[in-house]
Amino acid sequence: MNGKVIVAILIVLLLVVGAFLFLHSSKFQVVVLVYQNSPEQMVHAEQHWTEDQRVHFHHTAQGTRLVPYDWFMALEQPCFSLSGCEPFTDKTYLSRSVTPASCITESTPCRLTGLPA
Repeated sequence: MNGKVIVAILIVLLLVVGAFLFLHSSKFQVVVLVYQNSPEQMVHAEQHWTEDQRVHFHHTAQGTRLVPYDWFMALEQPCFSLSGCEPFTDKTYLSRSVTPASCITESTPCRLTGLPA
């Protein structure tokens, strides 16, 4: 009986230490940089496009369907959580690198999700 108690205590101790290391070790954490402000000025490469041509290009599908729309809308931002994370399509998250600047502002109509095409 005494041996079983010692084994049970060791197992519980290992579980507690393992959970602590998992929650506090940097190897298991996803670090997502938080940008406080969007860029102050958007600079476009000189392509001899009019503003209408540029907006049309950035808001037109380019002909490739990589992921079905419903799947894309179900994606979540990287995080470790049992209750789920914020949606990947959150405008503040997408504005960091994916969404063209014209879609971030309210002046150009985008899809309801804020996606450019």
